[in-house]
Amino acid sequence: MVDERVKDDVKDSAAERTARLADWDAAHGSGGAPGAAHRRLLTDADALASGTGVSASEHLDLRLVGAEDSVRKALRMPILKRKTPEEIQAERLEDQRRRAAADASAHQMRIQKARDAFFASPAGRARKAFANGDLVFQYSLDVLSQQAIIIAMHGGYTTKKQVDPTDVINAVCREGWDLVNGSFVFLEQGQESRDKFMSSGQNVAVKGTVVGYYLFRRGESNRVEPLPKPWEDVA
Repeated sequence: MVDERVKDDVKDSAAERTARLADWDAAHGSGGAPGAAHRRLLTDADALASGTGVSASEHLDLRLVGAEDSVRKALRMPILKRKTPEEIQAERLEDQRRRAAADASAHQMRIQKARDAFFASPAGRARKAFANGDLVFQYSLDVLSQQAIIIAMHGGYTTKKQVDPTDVINAVCREGWDLVNGSFVFLEQGQESRDKFMSSGQNVAVKGTVVGYYLFRRGESNRVEPLPKPWEDVA
């Protein structure tokens, strides 16, 4: 059975069918006199109509309706357009601009990170204190770290890691400070113990750190100008 919508199209007048056929001839090219495409369609329609109970005219109208639907679908499809050299160059420049902006942003972040690290250091804190007009400045530094180790049947041991504070003290003095005093305190952080092997008593090892406390007073004659800005050396 023919779809009801298609049947309505089949009932078009002969004039309307003729007009549609003329448009179809114009779109597809007849290669000869007007109506050549019409005759080819009629021949095909007659072949399709044999034994189906549907007239050749109805088959022809079905062919036309299908062709019109195909054209509508084709018009709705996106058309792939080749980019012009100018468009390609513009995209390339835009991509380069985005990469340069990303690199500049990353570089600025590295600079800011290095700047924050400096002002968190003893020299950076001393610079802030000098800028604030402070008369004294104190800073503490772990100069020795001791770890406890207990080995079965051997006893207790400690390992030590030392830090030379000289570079830190010099960096603070160059910010405009004189070293007044330094004192050291051992801060115990715990113990490791184990019973001695085949004897009474225990093996005990103490872990902790030696903290140096340094007191400075304002000494503008020590201030080195221009002040270093290590964050500017960040690549």
